[in-house]
Amino acid sequence: MKIMSLKMYKKPMILFLTTFGFFVVLSIAAIIFNIGYQTTKYVKIIRFDNTGYWILYSFSMVVLAAIIGGFLGGYLLGPLFLYLHKVSSGRKIVYGIEIREKPEKFNSTFKTLFPAFFSVNLALMLVINEDIVNNFIYIEKAGGEGVLITIGILLSITVGISMFLFSSVWFLIDAGIVYSNAEKVKNKRGLVEIRSVGGWYLYFLQGFAGIGLAFSFYIFIITMIQKGLLKGPELPLFLILPLIITILSIPAVILLDITIEKRKKYILKWAKKFGIVQHVQIKLEEVD
Repeated sequence: MKIMSLKMYKKPMILFLTTFGFFVVLSIAAIIFNIGYQTTKYVKIIRFDNTGYWILYSFSMVVLAAIIGGFLGGYLLGPLFLYLHKVSSGRKIVYGIEIREKPEKFNSTFKTLFPAFFSVNLALMLVINEDIVNNFIYIEKAGGEGVLITIGILLSITVGISMFLFSSVWFLIDAGIVYSNAEKVKNKRGLVEIRSVGGWYLYFLQGFAGIGLAFSFYIFIITMIQKGLLKGPELPLFLILPLIITILSIPAVILLDITIEKRKKYILKWAKKFGIVQHVQIKLEEVD
């Protein structure tokens, strides 16, 4: 990777380092001055005795989970998703490979916003279940800070899961695999459609992430208020969690962007095994 090409990642990396650095400084301050909650008495696993350690652990794990999930999902699920789409679409669906040049500018800084929605949605769904919460903390001793710590633990898992799913779709989109129903609607009133295979999956994942988060957040707030567990600064932090996760996932997105050519070759190798080899050019032409 040439130095000049790395300059396109300068602004997103500054955003990431500034945000992550803020949490590092906050963690160090909490540790040095013993500020925050003393969590040893009610946390069952990974027993840190200061909030600072929890902040550092939780957000570092989000960065790592995003990277691991981002690559594993694409390499493991990408070919599977392509195979399932081809098997279920029918024989009259035609597939092709659209060749597109990589943009000169990096415009994917907030690409992981919907995966962030998805991961927070999963975490909130789990936290609502008191039995699950009790696996991590002694709920009778912990207040809202205990719930916050539990969400921090869960996010290190759910961020990986969400990136695992979404990256498989990004692999397919980056490979340029498209399909058309032109043969299927021939001599019928249906419209000819040309769609991306990855885009087809992405439509459903984003819908679930957005609607699911809104529903889960509503249920979570009502449940926590009824239990008296939202009494401090936890609520504002919950509201901005998706944005924080999105920013902390920037290294994963940059690494995926840097390795795009290798990822495309990998998916196209599988596409060839499924009989998808024809290159196509898609454009709209005006007719009289």
